Amino acid sequence: MNVQINEDYRLISDKHNVILQEKYEKVDNETKEKTGEYGFKDVGYYPTLEMDLKGFVKKATLNSKATNLRELLEEIKSVKQLISELSGN
Repeated sequence: MNVQINEDYRLISDKHNVILQEKYEKVDNETKEKTGEYGFKDVGYYPTLEMDLKGFVKKATLNSKATNLRELLEEIKSVKQLISELSGN
């Protein structure tokens, strides 16, 4: 499995887990400066797709730039709507 959720997150799998990955900007090891290249890093290992998607909602919520409860709830609603659309519900 290799499924892009949105620009910043994707799901991959191995024989034991569904893995949530987050996009990051690569850094040059010598200069410690950003290279302008992007990759994905593992941010969660889950036994089922359902648990992985719940982990995605949690991660997206924790990374929220919301400044009040209303904005945060709207972001959560938006993420859940995205999952619903991607799953065909």
